[in-house]
Amino acid sequence: MMLEAANKSKEETLGVVKNACLKISGMEFKLQIHVVGDALFDLLLGHPFFSLSSCVTHNQMSGDQSILLTDPNTGMQMLLPTRKREHPSHEPWFLKEEDAEQFHHH
Repeated sequence: MMLEAANKSKEETLGVVKNACLKISGMEFKLQIHVVGDALFDLLLGHPFFSLSSCVTHNQMSGDQSILLTDPNTGMQMLLPTRKREHPSHEPWFLKEEDAEQFHHH
């Protein structure tokens, strides 16, 4: 499959990982992950994930932003803060379990 990036560059995928389990602080999502060889990101989530998780973006006047995710299996909701992208990012960013706990909504 050919993927087109936001900058209009194109790259062939190396393959697809079907039904990969992405766990975000107790919430579980089954995704189809397209693997690319040389990417500037560790994981890029797009429209399929946002639809599956009923993602809602909250923008604040301060410039802060958060996203509200809903687990499609349990209905549990979690509000997660976003952070500015550090360019270029070669370090993976994962929300620590203890940090995410404060953002759980039931």
